[in-house]
Amino acid sequence: MLVKRLSLILTRAGFLLALVFPVIGSISTAAERPSGRQGLSAHEVARIPAEDLKLLEFHAPGNLRGELRVRSDIEVGQVLIEFSKDVYNLTAGEQSERILTAITYETEITNDRLMLVIRTPKDAEWEGTQIGVSAICELVVPAGLSINCESDAFDFDLSGPFREVSVAGKFGNIRVEEVSEKTDLRSDFGDITLRNAVNRVSITNRYGASYLASISTGDNPLHVRSDRGKLDIQGMVGPMDVAVDGAPISIQGWAPAAGQSRISAEGSPITIGIESWQAPTVTIKDRNGDVEITTPAGFSAILRLAISRDGLGFIRTRGLPVKVTRLDHYTLEGVAGDGGGLLEVNVDGTGQIKVIGSHPRAGGEGGEAP
Repeated sequence: MLVKRLSLILTRAGFLLALVFPVIGSISTAAERPSGRQGLSAHEVARIPAEDLKLLEFHAPGNLRGELRVRSDIEVGQVLIEFSKDVYNLTAGEQSERILTAITYETEITNDRLMLVIRTPKDAEWEGTQIGVSAICELVVPAGLSINCESDAFDFDLSGPFREVSVAGKFGNIRVEEVSEKTDLRSDFGDITLRNAVNRVSITNRYGASYLASISTGDNPLHVRSDRGKLDIQGMVGPMDVAVDGAPISIQGWAPAAGQSRISAEGSPITIGIESWQAPTVTIKDRNGDVEITTPAGFSAILRLAISRDGLGFIRTRGLPVKVTRLDHYTLEGVAGDGGGLLEVNVDGTGQIKVIGSHPRAGGEGGEAP
């Protein structure tokens, strides 16, 4: 096991005394800071060989705000690390130098894995004060790595191509782009943004918003769980298993393909635009929320649409020829086209159902036949 530790030791005058690692380091005083804030900052650069590297792991403590930025480059055969740390709202001096020195990082290389860990003191002196402390870690890595990240307070900005990405956050935002095999993103309060991911995708977000674009999962359902954060999907191929409470759901450009999809919500308006339909089974359940679905030309499915008998709502179709098999104020069942696949929508409590097609003369509402 090879452990490489990098740290800065600073004098009161703000000069670099010692540096362990093949690194270029620099420090700027408060007078040199372009932001104009009082404080101190340091910047370090390191290069690590990465001939057989397959996995990057990153961990940061919860008492340090910051950001991890990772960019992959197909022509890079090493890992380039740029580490910046910042102390502000504090006049440059002995305390700011002491705080800056206490923030370090370590790299550990074992076989095909590189672990990068940011270290801070437990019960650090800036906690519970007005002193601002932050760090930015920027990495350029070989293309096709797997990445595993964990931090309560960091933002993550990861730009692939990557093979697998797993991020566990809490307060920070997560942005990931271009993953080829597996993506697992988790946050409590930050927003999640994911673009260009294929195969297995899982999103868990309690209160932050989730934005997904250009997702293709094959036969694997897209897995999304959210308590109060809105969900916005633009371009999705494959089935999905979605559960959202108390926040809007918007899914546009969806091609469910064959397979089973389930969308459940409570108090969430749901808007879905289906781009293509290949005889899937789609089940949508909502409570106290409206559901509106736009179907493509040539849409063909068995329809089962129902609203609560105890609530105030209605069922409406427009531009969609349907051979009705059951119709009353609370239920519409029938066949669109040749009945390939199933679209089932149930709304409890207060809410309405709208299914919109592309035929200009077809449509109906409530107790009227479409």
